[in-house]
Amino acid sequence: MEPIRTYLNKHAPGDSLIVSDPEIGLKYIVVIPSYLETRLEESLVSLFDASHPSLPVEVIVVINWPEDESQENIRLSRETVLTTKVWARQHSSEKKQFHVITAGFIPRKKAGVGFARKTGLDEAVRRFQRAGQENGILISFDADTLCEANYLKAIENHFLMNPSADGCSIYFEHPMEGNSYKPEVYKAIIQYELHMRCYLHAIRHGGFPHAFYTVGSAFAVRANSYCRQGGMNTRKAGEDFYFLQKFFDLGNFTDLLSTSIAPSPRPSLRVPFGTGKAIDQLLKSSDSLKSYNPETYNILAGFHALVPLMHEQIKISGNADLQGLHPCMKEFLAELNFEKEVLEIYRNSGSREAFVKRVHRYFNMFRILKFAKHARNSFPDLPVAFCAKAIMETTGMKVSNEMSEKDMLLEFRRKDKGLSGQQ
Repeated sequence: MEPIRTYLNKHAPGDSLIVSDPEIGLKYIVVIPSYLETRLEESLVSLFDASHPSLPVEVIVVINWPEDESQENIRLSRETVLTTKVWARQHSSEKKQFHVITAGFIPRKKAGVGFARKTGLDEAVRRFQRAGQENGILISFDADTLCEANYLKAIENHFLMNPSADGCSIYFEHPMEGNSYKPEVYKAIIQYELHMRCYLHAIRHGGFPHAFYTVGSAFAVRANSYCRQGGMNTRKAGEDFYFLQKFFDLGNFTDLLSTSIAPSPRPSLRVPFGTGKAIDQLLKSSDSLKSYNPETYNILAGFHALVPLMHEQIKISGNADLQGLHPCMKEFLAELNFEKEVLEIYRNSGSREAFVKRVHRYFNMFRILKFAKHARNSFPDLPVAFCAKAIMETTGMKVSNEMSEKDMLLEFRRKDKGLSGQQ
């Protein structure tokens, strides 16, 4: 329990926010940040209907709002607190308990999804401490998300089958059709998810070993690992990306593919970037979504191919020869002062294998994203359908000119789940 105790004392001091004692053997806690959500109950019902794992589960909803919120929104938020507490009492059992935390009037500087998610996750850590559970699993979910019936059992089985895993990215699929949203919303989310999958597939194909999706409603981590990594951050957007990056760097992160969650495709202006913002911008534009130029990934692949050779170059000459890299990459590495960094990495690596791991830890998903944005100066973004076809060809997937964006997305999904592609 030492990592949990140390973390709580340093990063989350204070009393528990939930009064009742946890069930003996509590193992899994789902955390849901909620701000002016209209579909929260649907998400809770989805979790309620999910099959029970073998050990107790808790669901913690963090209903939050900022200090300068309008009176009408405060009224709506307080009403949500009351109705959700009633729902939680009616649906809680020994195996699965639901709790509601109120986090109102948060200072505007802190208010946002990161703060709310951290509030819930930190309270979950306290619950595990009270339950004497040092190997609890923290599960991140959203108030506009649905899960499959096997969701909780799949998470249980995944961590049992992967005892050394610090965490996992959970498979997701945005809805592509239905009556809940306008047709243009479904068209927009198809393009955005296609962009997401293109990006990850291209990076993985290029040789980077720690590429995973970063979706706030689709990950789970061990509580002791959460504490060792300093917990969740309080960013207003992208909190999931920066949080999970710390786990990717450890090298013990995994994909959970035996279940699926369905995040909402709705537009949103509540965050400065992310899915909701992208959908909103697409709906306001007559253009199709653009994605990173495929040449960006070719340049990245060239860099990753050179990394193992750098060790021998430094060993022989005392310097890393970067001349074989594309000028765009060399320019970016110069901005990072990479030659100095890589020599320091070499001095602290006892073998070529250790050297390669350290370079990947340095040139991680965060710096890969920064390079992709830097490369736009030389290689402008292109329509996502064009990029998807190019990446499918490069990665050995079957593709034809007749395929729609939806067809291509379905192929990427099949590839992600390890299923055979188009026949």
